[in-house]
Parts: sequence; structure tokens; C-alpha cells
Amino acid sequence: MGNDQSVTSLSARIHALSSQPVPSVPIPKIADPSLPHPKGDEQFWIEFWANSKMIALYPYDDVVNAIAPDDIKIMRRTQPANLTALLNQCLSRLRSRPLSSPGSPSVSASSFEATYRSSMRVLSRIIPLVLDEAPEVIWESSDLSAPASIAQSLGGKLLYALLDLLFLPGFTVNTGLPMLTGSSSAIPLTYLWAHGIGLTSEKPVGGWVEVTEGMLTNRIEVIKCLITLCSGTLYHTPDCIKTSPNYALEYLCGAGVGKGGITPLPHTAVLFYSLVNIIMSWDSIGWGIPYNHLVSSIVPEELVKASSHFLMLLISYEPNVLPSTEKVETEELPKAVEHEGAQEPHPAQQTVDSDAKPQEPALPNPDPLPQQPIKRSTSMFVKAIQSIKVQDQFEFMFAGIDRLLYSPINAANHYLPWSARSAECYKEMMLFYWYLVYYNQGFRSFLTSREDIPKIILPLLFFIDHGLKDPAYQGMVQNGLMILLFLSEDREFNTALNAPWYPRKYFLGINPVNGNLADFLILLFCKLVVITENGKKGVRKGPLTEGFVTLMTNIAPFIKSLLMQTVSALVSLFDLVSRISFIKQSPRNITYSMHLLDAMHSLMQYQYQGNIPLAYCVLRRITSFQKLNQVTFEQLVPPVKVETEINKPEQSTETVTTPATLVPPMLPSEPTTSQTTTSEPKTTPNETAATEVQTEAKPETPSEPVTPIETATATATATAATTTTTTTTTTTTTTTTTSSSTIVPPVSAEWVPTAEWFEQIKRKLQLQTEPFLAFERFVSPQIQKVITGSSDDALAITTLLSKLTLVGVLPTPPAITWRQYTVTDQTKQWLLQHMWGMVYVNQRPELAPTQIKLFALRRLG
Repeated sequence: MGNDQSVTSLSARIHALSSQPVPSVPIPKIADPSLPHPKGDEQFWIEFWANSKMIALYPYDDVVNAIAPDDIKIMRRTQPANLTALLNQCLSRLRSRPLSSPGSPSVSASSFEATYRSSMRVLSRIIPLVLDEAPEVIWESSDLSAPASIAQSLGGKLLYALLDLLFLPGFTVNTGLPMLTGSSSAIPLTYLWAHGIGLTSEKPVGGWVEVTEGMLTNRIEVIKCLITLCSGTLYHTPDCIKTSPNYALEYLCGAGVGKGGITPLPHTAVLFYSLVNIIMSWDSIGWGIPYNHLVSSIVPEELVKASSHFLMLLISYEPNVLPSTEKVETEELPKAVEHEGAQEPHPAQQTVDSDAKPQEPALPNPDPLPQQPIKRSTSMFVKAIQSIKVQDQFEFMFAGIDRLLYSPINAANHYLPWSARSAECYKEMMLFYWYLVYYNQGFRSFLTSREDIPKIILPLLFFIDHGLKDPAYQGMVQNGLMILLFLSEDREFNTALNAPWYPRKYFLGINPVNGNLADFLILLFCKLVVITENGKKGVRKGPLTEGFVTLMTNIAPFIKSLLMQTVSALVSLFDLVSRISFIKQSPRNITYSMHLLDAMHSLMQYQYQGNIPLAYCVLRRITSFQKLNQVTFEQLVPPVKVETEINKPEQSTETVTTPATLVPPMLPSEPTTSQTTTSEPKTTPNETAATEVQTEAKPETPSEPVTPIETATATATATAATTTTTTTTTTTTTTTTTSSSTIVPPVSAEWVPTAEWFEQIKRKLQLQTEPFLAFERFVSPQIQKVITGSSDDALAITTLLSKLTLVGVLPTPPAITWRQYTVTDQTKQWLLQHMWGMVYVNQRPELAPTQIKLFALRRLG
């Protein structure tokens, strides 16, 4: 009852601030709750915060929801001085500290816990509403060309105060640590939250065991408040991202980039290591007893989730480079040093003038954004990732990621279903996995040199498989594919795919018997990209298929052998994508055939003796290669009525003599996985799992911005545009752009093949199909000699093929090439939308009443 009245009174006082002017005199910076409060002009604010303890004890979401968004909006428009005063009040309360001398053992800040919590909860509601409509209220005169202006603004001071709270003894870390003095020196690593990287010789104070659950809750609330201050990106459209600075992340990640290089905040090192260690050291299994999570606290997992969101924001942001800077010199992550007494305080740590009246906020600038794209540099937190170079640290990081990614897999496939806790932050871990692979070359080499390659890629394949069935996983499809493409550039990774495959029960129906890991990977992707509708087969167009065929070209030269089931699925996929009805739908569709031709050519050229089944299947489907070799411009140009059947085979009037009639069927002639159909949810044209089939006339739009979706219970995800799979070909001596990049013209509303486009692809198609036609011409006379029309013909043909050599038959092979995954601006935009989509779903109480512009929202169910 008392709590309800406290929240109601808070709501009434916020409403009063929106309707009438109130004297705004901040309460003292250092206060003792036992002393009587002063009277006079401070009386309103004393009454306003009178029930701080009750507000702090009330559920977080209920307190945030009790503050009406309309009251804040009205206050900003009619009583801007009151809004500024309220924000300054929160800042003063966040800076309140117990009386203690610098360097001495701290006096516990627990008596101020209610003060901090109540202020942060009010800020968490107000800040998003302010950033949505009037960000100048908190960022005032912030200027990217003058980093000090960001620190001096109200937003910069709030950020610094909140960072201090993350390492405040008695509030978020162990009480025995000294109170921070506000100096510009780096905070010692003895304030770390958990064991792991960053501290090797000493045991960090503030791990999972040494702190109370209340301190863990305090960390969560501070991080949530920091995320709301960084949420300005949500209120810009994707087109404005390049020209829209996020002052909060600019301050946290750059803290001033100029001729002197990046000047990190005192909190940078200890913050990065604390966030990483708290995530990587969390164990969702706990005691290992079935259903033990039902009686254990969820606070640690909430802290891991909040920490992962904040860490992703810090890693993904690229701070500004000052226009006057000719060359940006960056520093390594600062090593922790002990405080040596009080030093000159940081600008954001300076106190609020208690006698000064709050200034009226300036009128909103109708066009406050810079007109030119902002030059970007590397974040201090990316530098921190790149600084991880020790083998033991790689082991620690991989063990943590592996544990969290396997958590939902093990929970769903336990002998007692869902008897183990499934970590809810696996989406964030997939994104963190990508950033580690992308930014840290040493970690990538560590992964590809491991013997247990299946342990690395099985979680990725699991989430890719499930991502096409559940909208909540759709962002992970693209994320997992990006990681696989990046790893496939390494020779050691590709050769490791020859490791034997052992069936897993969570991949039922896709377990090749006596096959290798490459068999499983190809069968899984063929199942995903080949769809069935009304009994007719079609191909799923978009980044998934394009990424798979690109992946095939990278791994094919190193695959020693494939099963008949696998190559049959691969050749069947080629048959679908090489049909004229599919090619003429989009200029990008021809690249699917080209990539598969390259992959199959590599398998036969470099690993022929181990891939006799592929040679057999090529002979059975040789007509597909011949038609592609003989395609004419007239076949593509005439308008064809849209058929209702998917991938209806063309009726050719030409009579082609092939050994297809000479090659008897050899079971399995078609893989069972290609027959599998899954029920797909309706999606927007921009989504990764777009279920476009070959009867659709609407072309793809690679450059169109992507939009994540919001669900009530699952993560909102954004979908990459087709251009996110931009690839380049890297040879051993030179790096050149792939021919597909010159072949693909801009996609119009109604794309029609042109003569120029056809001439570009015609020559390449003839070159790519000629090796298979030459192989058919060489082997056809010999096949006619061994077949008898009996059931033993299949065995006789495979025996013949195994005795042949293709030396002198196929054209001289070129140097082995890798198609390198290139992170484009569209990829960065997708990653940004995907990341903020996850943050939005987990910060909905604070962000729900605002107008999100970064992506479109769609409620499911």
C-alpha cells in the first residue's frame, strides 16, 4: 500500500512540474540523511524526493511506467526550466557521496542506495523522451570539433557520474575498496567485477561471489540508465546515421580524438574488462541439478544481458575524427594504475553551481545535423579487443562464448526437456562472436587452428537452421553466415571440414552416415535454400543463398570427398538456379550459377578421386550445363507470362545428345533433405528470410535499407540487404574484384536483361561450363562400352570413373582463389539496426513511448 502511494505521489509531482514553475535549487552535494533538511526554496525538492526509499524498493518497470510520457513532453514545451532543474537535481543526487577522506577506507555508500536508484529511475524515463524530441536539452552546445564541450554538457556530466557509480564501493563493488577521488588516472583493476582477462596476478574484488545480490541489481540499473543516455541513435533514420553524431557514445568511446590521439576516460579499461569478464564467466548451468534454475535468482543473468547490450554499443560505435586532424594516433588500452591522491578533476566531474538558476534551453535547431558525413576512427573498446593476444585469454573468451551459445541447444535437447536454464543472451553472444572474429586476427587464427572445428561452427549452423522458422532468430541467420564466410577465408578452417561427422540429435534428418563435416554443412544449407511449395521446388533468393554459394567456392578446393547424397543435393540446387526462368528474374540470380560452377569445378579439378559421386551426378544432369552454355539473349528478353508453378522446366525444342540416357539412376538420385519444407512466417521484402520463389516478378533491392522487427517476447532483428554479401576474390598474388560485381547492374522496378549485361555473362558462362562439357565428351564413349542395360550399370560406371584421370582433359586450373567477405556500409548499417533492435526489446519500458526512426516496428501475435 505504501509503495503504491509513493509511486502515485511521484507521478503527481512530475505532473505538477509540467503545469507550473517551481524554484529549482539543488539539494546539497554531500548530504547526511540523519540531519534535518533546510527550509525555504528547497522545500519543493525535499518533498519531491521524500519517498526515495520507497521508490527504490518498488519494481523498476512499475516506477518507470508511473511517469507519464505526456507530462515530460508538456514540461519540455511549457516549462523547460523545470525540466532542466529536474535533470540537474538527478545529477546532484548521483554525485552525492558519504563523507570520507581521500585514499582512506571508504564509508559504505549503502545509505545512499535509495538516492541513486530513485534518481536513475527518473532519468531512465525522462532521457529517451528528451532525446526523441529535444536532444539539445542535455547536449546543449556539444560540438564534435570540440570534445571538451561534450564533457561540459549536462549529458557528459551524467555519463561521468553514472560511470563512477559502476565502481562505487558499497554500491556496486566491495565495501573494502577506497572511494574514487575523481582523478584523471585510470581506475585500478582491483575494481573489476569478475575474474578473467585484464588481471592475471591478483584476484579481482567484486566477482560473482564477493558481492551481494543488491549490488548486482545496482549494476543493472546503472547500465540501463547508461544505455538510455546512449539511445540517441534510435531517433535518426538509417539515411542520417553517417551524419548524425551520438554524443554519448562519442564521449564514452572517443573522449576526444585529435592530434594527441584518443584520450580514454579513467573508466575505460576497468569497464571493458568488467563487462567482458562478467559475461564470459557466467555459467547458466549452475549446480548441474535438473530444474535448479527454478529456485535460483535471475539477477545474474539479467546483469549478463544488460552488460552484453552495453558492450555491443561500445564496440560498434566509431568515434569522430576531428576535421583538423591530419593523422589520428591511437593509444593502447591504458594500463591500470593506483590512485595517488586527489588530482585535477575531470571536466565532467565538476560540481553543479548550487546558486545558479538553470538556463532556458535553446530553441530546437531545425537542421542540427552536419551536412557532410562524419569521419570515423577506431573506438577505444575496439582497441581493447585488438589488444587481447594471449593464448589463455583466447581460451577464456572461447569457453565463455561456447558455453552461452550451446546453452539453448543443450536446454532444448536435454534428457529432461528444459530442465536446464537456457541463456537469453545468445543473440548478443553471436554478435560479440562476430566482432571478435572481425577485429582480432589472433582470435581468428586461434579458432581456425583448433582441432574441434565442429564445436566452433555447430552453434552457428543450429541458429541458421532455426532462424528461418522463428522471426526471433532471423538476425542470427545473417550473423552466423557472416562468421562462416569470414572463417572460410582461412585454409586451415577449410581443410578441417574433412573431419568425420558424428550424428547430433538436434539435427535430425540431416545426419550424413559415414560423412564428414562438409557433407553436413552442404546438406543443411541445401535444405534451407531449396524450398517446396505446392509440390514444386524453388530457391530462396537473398543473402542466405548468395552467402552459401560464396561459401562453397571457398571451401570446395579443400574438400577431399563428398557423399552421393551430398553431391546430389548440390547438383540439384545447380539445376534449379541455372534455369532460364530463374536467371531472368534478377541480375543477381546468375551469380548463384557462377559460384556453384566454380565450386563443382574445384571439386573435380583438385579432388577428383575423392569426389567420383560428383562426376556421376554431373553426367546425369549434363543437360543443365549444356543449356546454360547455349543460352541466348532471345531466351531472356521475350516477356513471359508469370507461371503459377515454381521452377517449371523449360520446354526446349533442341535435341541434345547426352549420356544422360546412358547413365542409369543411382540411389539416392535426389537427397531427402531437398524434399523438406518448412512453414515460413510472413516477412517483409527487406528481411533476410524472404521467401521469394521463382514465380515472383518483383526484383530484389540490394541497396534498400533494412528494417528489424519487434516481437513481444523475442528479440527484434534487422535484415541485411543483398549487398551485405559483397565479396571480392583474393588470389595468392593479387586482389581483384569478382566478375559478378561488374555483371550486376542497378536493379530497377522492372528489371529487363540488356544486351550489354548478356554479353558480360555469356563469355563467363561458356568458360565455366566448358570443363564439364569437355569431361562429358571425354567419358561418354567409354561409358557406352561398359553399360549393358542391367542393374549393374551404375556400379560399372562409377568403377570406370574411379579409374580415369582428368589430367589433360580439363583446362589448366587457375590459382586457388578465396572470395573475401567485405564489410560494406550496408553491412555496418544492418549490424547497427540488429544490435539496437535487441536493445530496444530489452529496454521497452523506457523506450516504448518514443518515436523510433532507426527501424520499423512490427508486432507479431
